[in-house]
Amino acid sequence: MKTRKFGDELIVCLSRGDILPDVLVDVIRQHDITAAVIRGIGALKDVELGYFNIDTAVYEKKFFSGSYELVALNGNLGWAGDDAVMHLHAAIAGPDLVLHGGHLFKGTISVTGEFFLKTMDTRIERQDDKLSGLKLWNI
Repeated sequence: MKTRKFGDELIVCLSRGDILPDVLVDVIRQHDITAAVIRGIGALKDVELGYFNIDTAVYEKKFFSGSYELVALNGNLGWAGDDAVMHLHAAIAGPDLVLHGGHLFKGTISVTGEFFLKTMDTRIERQDDKLSGLKLWNI
């Protein structure tokens, strides 16, 4: 992993074998980031995506084995107490160029990952939402 800071932007270059979102949590802790908008591209393997089923209040997950282009990753960083909460959505495409997308639970960098974190001088707290069971922004 390599990082470089430019103003309120942190550029993050991930290497083969780095695991998302874990390595991004390491980055925000190393740089004392309290809130950020995250975007990126790259290549992943063994990706787990999910869809939040509103009726059951449960994430329906699907595992994609093999290699994929990370066409787009968008998300944000918030906090639930001392726990960093990465809310990431990803779009991936395999050799058939079919696009799959959803909430990113896990993926391993297979070639590289190129990410921008726009940092903010505030702290975004998340709290339990009784209706959905999710930790939502409390701003």
